[in-house]
Amino acid sequence: MSKSPFSSFLDLDFSKFDPTKFDMTKFDLSKFDLTKYTGDLKVPGVDVDAVVAAQKKNLEALTQANRLAFEGIQAIMKRQTEIARQTLEEISAAATHFPDLKANPTEAMAKQAAAAKDAFERALSNMKELADMIGKSNTEVIDLLNTRLTQSMEEVKQAIEKAPSAFTAPAAAPEAKPAAKAAAPKAAAPKAPAASE
Repeated sequence: MSKSPFSSFLDLDFSKFDPTKFDMTKFDLSKFDLTKYTGDLKVPGVDVDAVVAAQKKNLEALTQANRLAFEGIQAIMKRQTEIARQTLEEISAAATHFPDLKANPTEAMAKQAAAAKDAFERALSNMKELADMIGKSNTEVIDLLNTRLTQSMEEVKQAIEKAPSAFTAPAAAPEAKPAAKAAAPKAAAPKAPAASE
């Protein structure tokens, strides 16, 4: 019984993997040897090394896409934190500068309305900024994956063109000419009964 080419992968102990402690920015794919897991895999008509190389490029692209997405999320969270801090500081400062409602209610209400308008406009501006950051991050990730997908499809096309006709039926051998038959006497056709008069 032959050893499974995936047994090395299946023997890994995933119980020690804690996704909350996994830092995607420190993941180094260059230390991952995919050939270690596919060394025993042999398929006629398929260049396994080319397939492994293509899959390694795919993993590198996914790793880079994850890194870009992670960095984008970090930047967005940092900016959200800055916005929240700034908003709290503005609320605190505004609360101390509002005139007393009892002393001059008209002036207090006008200042509160102006402050509310400014806060609303800032909130819209902040939401637009965050949406732009999300869009930029998503575009970077999608562009990276789209580029790799295009390259991968081209690699598959080239592999199929180079492959020996493993995917096509073998050409039919030319038919051998039949041997000359000995001239056999032809049997006479049966005679039809004569019509009676």
